[in-house]
Amino acid sequence: MKLILNLLFVFMSFLFSGQAMAGRAAVIVLEAPLLSAPSLEAAIVQKVRWGEEVYLEKSQLTKDSNQLDGFWLTIDRNGNDAYIPKQYVKVIYRTDKELESGVNRFSHDPTDYRLEEPLQEFYPLYTGEKRRIWFQFGLGTSTKANYEYAADFQNEEFISRRTFQVGYQKNISFDRYNRFYFGPFFHFTAEQAQFSFDNNTRARESRGQLGAGPFISYDIYRTDDHLFTLGGGFLLNWNRHLVTFATRSGAFEERLFNGISLSSKAQAVFQFREILPKLNLSIGVETELSAPHSLSPQTIPGLTGVWNEENDQIGIPLNAHHAFFLGVVSTY
Repeated sequence: MKLILNLLFVFMSFLFSGQAMAGRAAVIVLEAPLLSAPSLEAAIVQKVRWGEEVYLEKSQLTKDSNQLDGFWLTIDRNGNDAYIPKQYVKVIYRTDKELESGVNRFSHDPTDYRLEEPLQEFYPLYTGEKRRIWFQFGLGTSTKANYEYAADFQNEEFISRRTFQVGYQKNISFDRYNRFYFGPFFHFTAEQAQFSFDNNTRARESRGQLGAGPFISYDIYRTDDHLFTLGGGFLLNWNRHLVTFATRSGAFEERLFNGISLSSKAQAVFQFREILPKLNLSIGVETELSAPHSLSPQTIPGLTGVWNEENDQIGIPLNAHHAFFLGVVSTY
């Protein structure tokens, strides 16, 4: 019995002397890491939640606060040495020295991974179906092709191509970050070309195109204020050219040429978000590549010596159009 009492006395003496030689610190962040070495790159051996206490050797509290480069030496739940960042704890001195450092040291807790609700609209979580509709007005290069008249013209003038486009897309189901969008789009273009001949006769070609096809886009850069998107699609186009010929004597004739063509289009769009609720302002550039095609006449020629009797059509070779556009986009 005497031996047991002596051992109990030694154990209690060791326990109270250890606590007397130890300081305490309270965790003031959501979750503070205990590290295997005094470095933020070291392995995490344990995490301590807000309000819990860790024990520090009292010898540390009397030395320079820069000891261990911003870490306190403590122990983990297994009794092994561990290190905790000083900024994540408040040492309990039980003296006026506690007033030297506050508890709320951060404007935002760097360890707080919790999200406030409601989440931001484009937070990377799958939020179901999204729709996007856009309108664009563009100005670009014209088609350098024309009807092969019977006589050679002396001057030519091509007026810039004007474009109006509208698209309707949905996000693709496999993309949980809502960056891919796919759907139909339509475009309408109008342009003119004028030609003058030696005998003071003139010709004017008024050109229009209506096209429709699939379009896919991907948002490669996205912030709260801006959005950068790349996209592309294919078009099936109906082309309508109205050719007007006027002679010096006052003779006048209009002929209509129609035809079908295929083209592909690529775009780069930069958006300024929320200029109005759910409405973005967009600016961008595009390139459209049109396959060779021809337009057939819908009327019989009346004037003689004007039209090409051997090749009475408009042949358009492979060509590319480049345009700048301004528009609006709404995602909802």
